[in-house]
Amino acid sequence: MTSKEDQIPDGLDVPHSPGSYSNRFQGATFNLMLSVPLGTVTEIPLDENADSIDLISHNMKLMVKRIQDLRHLGIENNGLPLPKICVVGDQSTGKSSLIEGMSEIKVPRSAGTCTRCPMEINLSESDSPWTCRVILMKKYIYDSSVMRDGRRAPRKLLGPWIEQEPEEMLFMTLSDKKDVQDTLKWAQLATLNPGRSYKEYIPGENLETEEEYQVKFSPNVVRLDISAPRFPNLSFYDLPGVINQPEVDDEKYLVSLVENLVKDYIKASNCIVLLTIPMTDDATNSSAAKLVRNAGATERTVGVLTKPDRFQYGEGYEQWADILSGQKFAFGHGYFVVKNNPNPLVDHAHAREEEAEFFSAGAFNYELSKFSDRFGTRNLQAALSKLLLKQIQESLPGIVKQIRQRAEAVEAELLTLPDPPSSNVPYILCDKLNEFNNILQANLSGSGATEDSLLKEWVKIASDFRFALLRTRPTLRLTHANETFQPRLDVVRLGSVATDDGDCEIVHAQISPSKRKQMSGESNSETKRLRIKSAGGSDSPAALKRQNFLTDRFNRFEAAARTFELEEIREMNSNTYTSGVPGLADPQTIERMNRISVDHWKGPLDEFLRATYERMGEFLVEQLEVVFLPYQRTELYKRLDSIIHEFLGSIRKGHEQAAEEAYKVECANPFTIAVSTYRRAQKEALDMFRTGRHIKRVRAFLESYESVNGQRKLDPSKITEADIGEDEFSKEIEIMAAVRAYYEVASDRFVDTACQVSYARLFSKCRDDLRRFIEEKLGIWDGNFSEKCIDLMAEDLPRQHRRRVLKKEQEKLRKAQEWLRIAERVPEAAGEPMTIDP
Repeated sequence: MTSKEDQIPDGLDVPHSPGSYSNRFQGATFNLMLSVPLGTVTEIPLDENADSIDLISHNMKLMVKRIQDLRHLGIENNGLPLPKICVVGDQSTGKSSLIEGMSEIKVPRSAGTCTRCPMEINLSESDSPWTCRVILMKKYIYDSSVMRDGRRAPRKLLGPWIEQEPEEMLFMTLSDKKDVQDTLKWAQLATLNPGRSYKEYIPGENLETEEEYQVKFSPNVVRLDISAPRFPNLSFYDLPGVINQPEVDDEKYLVSLVENLVKDYIKASNCIVLLTIPMTDDATNSSAAKLVRNAGATERTVGVLTKPDRFQYGEGYEQWADILSGQKFAFGHGYFVVKNNPNPLVDHAHAREEEAEFFSAGAFNYELSKFSDRFGTRNLQAALSKLLLKQIQESLPGIVKQIRQRAEAVEAELLTLPDPPSSNVPYILCDKLNEFNNILQANLSGSGATEDSLLKEWVKIASDFRFALLRTRPTLRLTHANETFQPRLDVVRLGSVATDDGDCEIVHAQISPSKRKQMSGESNSETKRLRIKSAGGSDSPAALKRQNFLTDRFNRFEAAARTFELEEIREMNSNTYTSGVPGLADPQTIERMNRISVDHWKGPLDEFLRATYERMGEFLVEQLEVVFLPYQRTELYKRLDSIIHEFLGSIRKGHEQAAEEAYKVECANPFTIAVSTYRRAQKEALDMFRTGRHIKRVRAFLESYESVNGQRKLDPSKITEADIGEDEFSKEIEIMAAVRAYYEVASDRFVDTACQVSYARLFSKCRDDLRRFIEEKLGIWDGNFSEKCIDLMAEDLPRQHRRRVLKKEQEKLRKAQEWLRIAERVPEAAGEPMTIDP
């Protein structure tokens, strides 16, 4: 618990005897909606007789005024919340009296008007006489189609109230405090009747207007801008009282409407909450207090206990003592107790004298006297002054940053929405088409290629196309289910045998787990050398399995499309030699197997073409967006997008037909004159298949041997062809090697052909013909092109509206930044940040 001296700034005399308060406003330090970021605050030494209005330095007042200006400028409407103080509480908790005590005005007391909509009060110092401008802030429109009984869900948290672009309407300008109460009553009635013109409620023009309302609560704000000599610069919101029960069942939505309204105001981290709780009730019954806690605003809250004159000595004394000491229902900034006279005939100065006299007697001067520095409106105002200073210090840098970032975002968006051309429209269009065409030339010729250029991306697609053909090439099952051996008994015993499957798929080896583990070694150096040679290349199945596609277009082409069986090849191999494919004496079988092997190429080819055209279409649209970005909302942009896709469609059909012909030729007529390449591939394939076949036959031989000779072990490196006999499928192995060799040669040729056709049919045509195609479709060379061009480049209404909104916001932000540059020059605050002990 801190002393009174700690709570009140140095230089401020706080008398406790009646009649000692100045007749002027005593709460100059009470500031609520702060939010300017750059400047910092300087405390100025005060004369010991200084009024509380001088608790804020001149620079401080300037920054508070700038915050008010920023708010009225509409900065908050763009998602940039400014610091503020919000007065909240349940209905009939003394909020209105508290507002009167701090603003020196009288608010309406008649039912249905004083707390039925938010009220913003801005106090500022001026050299002119006391003036009050009453302004209606219309940020929401009322949608009566939203049912209130729950049969139709509200569109927003505020029920039938729909957010719109804010409007500001001057209701009246007053020069006499006595007129405030009546004017405020009619201003709120205008707000509560959204279906009628506010002008019908202006005093002097409202003689025939009835005092009734269309809605009972409104989220629209009634704003009071009050200025006077030596008046404090401060702002705060008085929010509608939280209600528990509606007056009638069909108004249940009002309960959540008011709660959501209050939540929306107090949710910001730079909002100070002033929560009123009457001492006539149990503090546990406060719905507003529960709402504040649920909103996570407890640490930002100042509790204000009202109606202490109705608190009976001895009744609940312990509860209020515990609350004031922070033992129960604690808030971040503690509690204060105020007493206000609701009688409109009692002026502000006299009310403060009554308040001081009240707290100097009874329980507040005895049992509760240790909390005396928290009694009275003046002490509350002084505490709020400290909170204001601290809040400005903390908020200014962040606000400046947010406004700068928003200004940059608005400027960037406006660059995409330039004013439509009013002259030389055909020239502008042709210039943009030239820019578009130059980008195509650079990308499609390779001169402007980058790592992510179109051609480099397409090369990845082509590489994956080839890789898909490699992964799906035909393979051979090297074992035969009915193969048997008659092992000799004089073979040398020793060691184990390798189990690597080599380059080919093997499925029928009957080996037990223990035997497989035993045969996991490799002792035959020549066999190992051949296996490594055949499997270690970049195109071997083992290597291919370790590689990945560069794109995600061909992932389904993972495994061999065709696996030939040895017995199957034997059955096919029934024809005699006829010239065609070099290498073996039975070419008809090889030709048939060649056709079977390439039959699946249609799938990868279709995917290649599809991926190529999709990427080309994406690229052209991307460049269209870059070059014609300012005209995206025009008919021109829509026409260009349509023309581009029409052009691609016109060449795609012929391209696909050419690719289809190439595919049919490969399937119908296996042929090659690349003899040396073919022979080399054939030899490599034959070595690979023979090696793999030998390993499988040795393994099967060992299985047979052990089944006859029990635990006797043989050294597989010593087992020869003579031991296991001549391979009955040697001819089939040779045939398969020839088929594999042809596939290698033909697949490379097919990929090259498909890529060449793609470049000629697609890339070259886009580079050379697209510009001309666009000009023809737009009718650039027609006689009335100028008129057409103006129509094409005319913008739509939403685009026009968006530009107007952004320019209006840009002007607000520029003005805000100019104000903040002035605030930025305010010197830093002296000393440590100020705090208020609860």
